[in-house]
Amino acid sequence: MANGKTGVHSKNGVTWHHDRLPDQDVVEIDGMLVTSLLRTLIDMARTVGFLSAVAALDQGTKPQFILPNGRAAFGIDRDILLDRLDSDGPTRGARTARIAIAFCDNRSGSVGESLSRGQIHLCGFPPPELQVSFVHEDRQEDITDFRWVRKQETRTHRLLGEFDGKVKYTRDAFMSGRTIEEVVWSEKLREDRLRGTGHGMARWIWSVALRRESLLRLLLAAGLRPEPGKRPVGEVNVAVRAQNRR
Repeated sequence: MANGKTGVHSKNGVTWHHDRLPDQDVVEIDGMLVTSLLRTLIDMARTVGFLSAVAALDQGTKPQFILPNGRAAFGIDRDILLDRLDSDGPTRGARTARIAIAFCDNRSGSVGESLSRGQIHLCGFPPPELQVSFVHEDRQEDITDFRWVRKQETRTHRLLGEFDGKVKYTRDAFMSGRTIEEVVWSEKLREDRLRGTGHGMARWIWSVALRRESLLRLLLAAGLRPEPGKRPVGEVNVAVRAQNRR
């Protein structure tokens, strides 16, 4: 942020925002002056798209999270963000910021899950339950990213949704010393256990989460339907109409 300086222009992929910052909005991290978490989340909610804002807000409102330098940081409560918007008065992007803040949920387990949840919302699907735990007879616990239990016509449709990022199969923190083959086998057994609860299963990766139409088609094929009266945003309208004709 240019902080009121003149002659500073956006270039080389760096966008400068010209604004004067009150002292409480500036903090120092590793010798660098940066905007506070509160100011950063508000600015992002006001200026970036809905999906990017939700991903940032889901993480930034957690009670605690880890910074890139490895230090722990305390998140910002959603009510504090809304109070700050009110105190700032009418500003550009305040309405869209309020929508993103109201939608955010700090139970989201990853950026990929946040992106998926935003896309699910824009597709018009009913909101899923998050981080639902299943404890099996052998005391094995499985926690799922998303769950829907919906009454559809003459039956109840139960569906679990899972976002799979590559890090689950490649990063040491997730693999716990196991080989890729062992991780894949463990995931297969986990999915078998979850299907044994009477739920269907839908899984997707980054390329699907990034394309709303792809995620819409996947969830339609899994039996999920948009909420009555809700229209999907943008190009996915065509996919819904095609599915409804079947």
